[in-house]
Amino acid sequence: AERLLFERLGFAPRRLVQEVGKLRSAAGDAPVTVDLVERLILPSDGTITQIQDALLARDAIALAARLSEAARGLPVRGWDGARIPDAILPTRIFGIAFDLFHRLLYTRCAVRRLVSPAALDPQRTQAPRWYPQVFKRQMEPTLSPAIAGDPGHPFGRKAPSPFLLGNMVRGASLYGEAELVAALAEATTVERRLRRSRPFEALSPWLLSVVGVRYGATAP
Repeated sequence: AERLLFERLGFAPRRLVQEVGKLRSAAGDAPVTVDLVERLILPSDGTITQIQDALLARDAIALAARLSEAARGLPVRGWDGARIPDAILPTRIFGIAFDLFHRLLYTRCAVRRLVSPAALDPQRTQAPRWYPQVFKRQMEPTLSPAIAGDPGHPFGRKAPSPFLLGNMVRGASLYGEAELVAALAEATTVERRLRRSRPFEALSPWLLSVVGVRYGATAP
């Protein structure tokens, strides 16, 4: 129940205090249950950023929650804060996921080639002080100039900032190259199925199958 409450409200301390009071009043002397949270607490509007962050962190639980809310018609807001129309939302999510998988694959290959395969060890990249102590000092000075000098890099008009590149390396360490290649190969079929009447039936299984179990948990 506590996890669901945080998933629905996000980081909103004032509203969190209000809703906890409501739940305690409704529950009385009984414990607050998942069913009670589902009935009384409506989710906050979702955002494209939450979906992208769940993909980047390879967080299947958060991703499943965001996709389920979107499929039920709950509002999802874009980068500009405006609600994304339901008619184009699946295509927008697909595009963001496709671009992200492409960038993660490129980043993995760049780190492996320019730094070392060991630099992609998730236990290293997820460490609390990895960004300032390892990435900024040892990796970014090599990666940033190389990516900026590559006209084929997948980051748009200009190379990523150090902060964005650090996030890409962190995310890339959680996926295997074979997984990302397979996800991109399957994307063509998924994109065709998005044109059908229930696009989330194509989109959600694809994304959740890619995110699945974290790389390295069951495979070398």
